[in-house]
Amino acid sequence: MSYCRLRVPVKARSKRHNRHPREIQEQECWWSQENFIRRKPAVSVAKLGRKCQHCGVEKTPQWRAGPDGPKTLCNACGVRYKSGRLVPEYRPANSPTFSSKLHSNSHRKVVEMRRQKQMMGLLAAKPMDKG
Repeated sequence: MSYCRLRVPVKARSKRHNRHPREIQEQECWWSQENFIRRKPAVSVAKLGRKCQHCGVEKTPQWRAGPDGPKTLCNACGVRYKSGRLVPEYRPANSPTFSSKLHSNSHRKVVEMRRQKQMMGLLAAKPMDKG
């Protein structure tokens, strides 16, 4: 058996070259003071008077779509709505309508609360035995 000793040309690896500060400054000019001055200030949420339709919170990092349309739910309620877990007993802890007796921000507790309500409803609907 004979082996061919053919050499295949291999592309040389490129080396990183340090950029000069001037090149960086020209390429990344988005941070310049001029760009910040030209921008219009963002309208604050308080000026819009927006309120989450489920929990009533007015401040959220992102407004999300709910059953009544886009930007009607706060971030927390919107995420739960999209995953199908938004129920009346759920409230974010920082919600102005949060009551620890009626609400929870834990899915496990919400399920437990719903189960207890269901059991209470079954007991109330059950006729009493006369003995």
